[in-house]
Amino acid sequence: MAERRRQGLCFNCDEKFVRGHHYAHLFYIEYDDTTADDKDWSADADSQDDPRVSLYAITEVDAADIARLKIRVYGLDLIALVDSGSTHNFIRDDVAAHLGLPLHPACSGLRVTIANGECLHSPGLFHDLEVLVGREPFLLDCYVLPIAGYDIIFGTRWLHCLGPIIWDFQKLTMGCYLRGCFVGKACLA
Repeated sequence: MAERRRQGLCFNCDEKFVRGHHYAHLFYIEYDDTTADDKDWSADADSQDDPRVSLYAITEVDAADIARLKIRVYGLDLIALVDSGSTHNFIRDDVAAHLGLPLHPACSGLRVTIANGECLHSPGLFHDLEVLVGREPFLLDCYVLPIAGYDIIFGTRWLHCLGPIIWDFQKLTMGCYLRGCFVGKACLA
């Protein structure tokens, strides 16, 4: 890492690092829960339901064009990354431990493999985690992962429940219709 920093290279690819640097998704997520049942998962290897997470979600990349929201989970003020590059919702492992809620152990086989070969393991999944975005309540399923920089990642599972979304990246606002009413939220700069 120190050598890459000295050379001015990105930690995750061989390109020069500059503020606002973007790169392709460099890892995949593999789910292996052989004790749950005897289903042949190899047939589902290319399924659209395979959990995926973007690089922004596990690194401390900070850029002005990243949509972040202030949220509240069981009285705890947190920062969420809105990430259309992640298929599922994720919660940082130390935040999950602080909440002390029961994990669904059937998902403990979740494994994220990064391009450099490092693996991240999930101890489980929170079902119906109560999250407040502004005054709007949501019940989310969130995988627990050792992510950095953000407390929760709102992936496409959350974005799908919003329906059509209006994002203004110049004003850093996001809005949608919920239960027939337009609701908007300023994203963090």
